[in-house]
Amino acid sequence: MKNKKLNKINVVILLILFSLFPFVGCQQEELNERNNDLSFLSLGENSDYSALSKTEMKILREAFQRLEIGIKDDYFYIEQTSGAEIHISEELFLYFKKSLEKSNEMIDSSEIDLSLPRTRYYEEGGGSNSRSDCVACAVVSMLYKYGRNVSLESVSTWIENQFGCDGVPDYAFESVLDHYFYGGKIMIPVNTNMYYDNIIAVMSTSDGGAHAFTLQAVNNGYYVGYDDQNGYSFVQPVTQLRFLYQVCGLK
Repeated sequence: MKNKKLNKINVVILLILFSLFPFVGCQQEELNERNNDLSFLSLGENSDYSALSKTEMKILREAFQRLEIGIKDDYFYIEQTSGAEIHISEELFLYFKKSLEKSNEMIDSSEIDLSLPRTRYYEEGGGSNSRSDCVACAVVSMLYKYGRNVSLESVSTWIENQFGCDGVPDYAFESVLDHYFYGGKIMIPVNTNMYYDNIIAVMSTSDGGAHAFTLQAVNNGYYVGYDDQNGYSFVQPVTQLRFLYQVCGLK
């Protein structure tokens, strides 16, 4: 009698399991169809990510917004393991992957502190061993993007004449950028995707300073930026942003 009951139970369990297979298969098929519906995104090989055109920036932003980024044990990670999973080129995927790896290196070296409060006073450069020309580097990079070649020395000298050699204080970021560009300060996003072009941003650093760079894209609470001073890209939570300036033209 017991054997008959056990057999009936086993049959019921098997029927339930078999009934789930089509559901799981449908889910996977739906996911595959969704990815296939996405247009394939690529910037080609050997792209210069420090000087992307408006069209290229649009591609990069859309690709970044397809990523699933998270933080585990105080380190950044990407859920996807290849560009094929989200229909982007492996070159683009590698760019984002290296950006996150750089961010994790910055966490290891204490260059950034994710717990920094927004209420602190910030000045470009921070510690005494830091270069204080990151705003100048971002300005030169943006000028070049608009087709104007200006030397880093020229911009740095103008900034030093205004504020000394310790960098740009936080209250003066906007006025410095206003000297070179038409544009203005814009709102810092929290969990929204951003479609703005030509943005110079400032983030906080762990030594009490601030660092200027070019903002490239935002995706669900994270951003990817290009460090014009040091020549690398990185990813951070948008909570690390202190200031955004959208450039609309040159003066």
